[in-house]
Amino acid sequence: MLTRVRPAHTLPPHLATRFTRVVRSARKHIPEGEQPVTTEPEQAALAVELAEIRRRVDVGLARVDGQLALLDHRGDQAEEDVAQLTARVRHLEHGRWPLRSIAALTGVCALALALWQAAGR
Repeated sequence: MLTRVRPAHTLPPHLATRFTRVVRSARKHIPEGEQPVTTEPEQAALAVELAEIRRRVDVGLARVDGQLALLDHRGDQAEEDVAQLTARVRHLEHGRWPLRSIAALTGVCALALALWQAAGR
């Protein structure tokens, strides 16, 4: 159930538009006369930072997917162990004699023995 991890240079369209909107909206809030001059190195630095963010998100998602797969596997193992133990307990309970039945059988045997001894005298 593992999903394929996207390469660091790709970003889903809904996230790409969100990042673009954030950058554009940040620049719109600066008054007209005070807007900084954008240069190519600044845009390149922004692209590098976005690529680093994408890489970190991809690594984090891969780690979370791996942990979820491990937890799912452990859960399946636990369910299997519980099923095996339940079957063993049922088998043991089926094979034992209930205490009340043993007590009733002993009482009936004692009564029969007492009647036999009384009839023999």
